[in-house]
Amino acid sequence: MGLFGWSYPPGAASDPFAPYNQEDWCEVCCKPVDDCICPECPKCGGCGNPACYRPKDINGHGMVLTKEQKASQIAYKNKQKEEDAREAEYCRQMDTDDVP
Repeated sequence: MGLFGWSYPPGAASDPFAPYNQEDWCEVCCKPVDDCICPECPKCGGCGNPACYRPKDINGHGMVLTKEQKASQIAYKNKQKEEDAREAEYCRQMDTDDVP
């Protein structure tokens, strides 16, 4: 039992959400690294490196996003918007619940 009468699961230390926040995400396709759909860069052999998608004239490798990568980015952004809207609605309700 912890100092305050409870204990977190192993590896969570003081953050109860730590087991859920430890997943790494691909910066290009916005999926978990284990589910990354990014193709291998023909120049460096890497996957999911944003620098590979920069134009060659600004030190990139000139790769172009696939349809799947674009769709994954859009889905991720839409999910983020939905989560932000839910959070804003929750905060709005919490603010109005205090008013008599």
